[in-house]
Parts: sequence; C-alpha cells; structure tokens
Amino acid sequence: MTLVDVILPARNAEATLSSAVESILTQTFSEFKLFIIDDGSSDGTGAIAETYSRLDGRVVVVSLDGMGLPKALNDGIKRGCAPFIARMDADDVSYPERLQRQVKRLSLDCNLVVLGTAYARFGNKEGSVLPPLTDVDCRRALLSFNPFAHPTVMLRRTAVEAAGYYNECMPCAQDYDMFSRLALLGKVGNLPEVLLDYRVHSGQVTNVHGLQQLEISMGISASNLARSLGTESVTAASLIFATIKGIVKFRGKHLLPMLRQIAGVIRISLKLSRWRYKLVIAR
Repeated sequence: MTLVDVILPARNAEATLSSAVESILTQTFSEFKLFIIDDGSSDGTGAIAETYSRLDGRVVVVSLDGMGLPKALNDGIKRGCAPFIARMDADDVSYPERLQRQVKRLSLDCNLVVLGTAYARFGNKEGSVLPPLTDVDCRRALLSFNPFAHPTVMLRRTAVEAAGYYNECMPCAQDYDMFSRLALLGKVGNLPEVLLDYRVHSGQVTNVHGLQQLEISMGISASNLARSLGTESVTAASLIFATIKGIVKFRGKHLLPMLRQIAGVIRISLKLSRWRYKLVIAR
C-alpha cells in the first residue's frame, strides 16, 4: 500500500538529481511513490529520471513543458492518491529515516496537516537550522515568516485538497501561502531532528528573485496578521504591507535591518495591546 507520494520537481538538475533521488529510494520507509516532475529541462535531467524509473517501479516520471513550480507541484500531487504528500527538491538530500519519522508522527495525530523538520545547510552557507516546533509556535511564526523549509515538509492530502492546492498564480512564496492556508484546517509543526541536507546556492529563488519573493511574503504575512487580529484589522495590515512594499522598492540592501525593526515594533504592539492570536487557536 502506498502511504506517501513524494513530489520532486526538477529543471536542468542533472548535476544533483541522482543524489536527491537515491536519498529517497534508500529510505527506511518503503511504501511510497516518487513522482519526478521534469519541468522543461534542456539537459540530461529527463534521461536520468527515466533511468531510475526503469530500475525502480516506485518511480514515476512526468514530463512537462516548463509550466513553473506551482503547476508542476499540483500536477504531481493530482497524479497520486496516497494519504501523505512529501516534498523533495532536486538538489537536496533526505536522511534515511525522514519519511518513516514523518509518517509515524502524522499517523499518531489525525489533526496534523503540515509536518516539517530541522535541516542542515550546505554549499554557500553551512550550519543546522532548528525551526519553531510546536503548533502554537509555528502559527505565531506564520504571522511574520515561513517557519517551514519546503523540501522538508510532509502534508496531509485531504487538507491539501481542501485548501485548493498550490496557488498557480504566485511566481514565488507558494509554499508560505500554502502553509498559511493549511494552518486554518489543522495543526502544523516541525520535528526537531535534522532530516534533510538543504543546498544553498546562488541560483535559488531567494537569491535570483529576492525582492519579489520578499514583497509577496510580506503580503502573506499581512494577510495572516489581519486574519489573526480580526476583520477590523485588515486596513491596518494593508497599511503595514504598503509600507514594507515601499521599503522593498526604494531601500534595497538596507531592507533587512529595517524589517527587523518593524517586526519588533509589531511584536511589542501586539503584546501591549493584548491582541489575541486567533490564528493560534483556529482549527
């Protein structure tokens, strides 16, 4: 019985795809299907994927014509039917017990809809990252940033379908948007164990489209903040977003310190005003 559909989108990833695929095929948990979504590659990505498909019946190769990440993810998800959906990137490496640990945790809590893990960075930046762990801490984090590393997460299929899948109109930060919507449908959290090596390189969306991703992410943060404070705070959240959008446009490299100051002011205001985090208790 297939319990996990692993969705691995790839585009021109011939240099790293093999290590990513092998890290999945050598998992201690074996009841999965691996969907490799070749999204318009012009190198040997497709050939490498097809080789693994011939060697292991759990591997399914899908060829798309450069549809983009959210459409590729949705295509892969809809081709599967397993109750759990695991994300994987073509340049990362999952630890052998990753799927087993996530399936065990999700099986023990039927209300849990998003489960990520801690991870270790390698490449242009090194070091382990321990994200927020509990449901409450992750929900609070969602008010200002994405507390989940996308290639570490395992999602509950019923929740993904209820949320309407990934937003295909978003050029980036689709994961932050998805996790924010899933948090309205159930519990979210991260495992404290490092279960994935996360490659950091200059070609990542964060580096190539950093300002665009930041602007979209802050829009999601403003939406989450408005939702947490109530509909009467939508205007205030919109003003926060507009201010940050202006900073993104005009201040460039000085943005990060200013955002930290803004985040600090927001946190203090929330505490002093005794606003309730409705998002924290929403189910």
